[in-house]
Amino acid sequence: MGTVVVRCAVTGLDFSVGIETDEYSFVTLPDLRLKARCPHCRSDHEWSPRQARLRMDSMTGPLRGPFSAPGISPEG
Repeated sequence: MGTVVVRCAVTGLDFSVGIETDEYSFVTLPDLRLKARCPHCRSDHEWSPRQARLRMDSMTGPLRGPFSAPGISPEG
């Protein structure tokens, strides 16, 4: 399991959007426009799963891009 994170456009720092998921579910998320409250600049940021990363091991592990899970492609 990992945490979905996006980067704050104001501070450049990553923050969790409050979603925990596995790699397969992450790469199959639909490309929707969503909003999340940023703890760094205290404003709402619009984001999509294609802009997000999956951070393994809480907020200290490696980041994986939307389609970087081994053996998994967005086409199925």
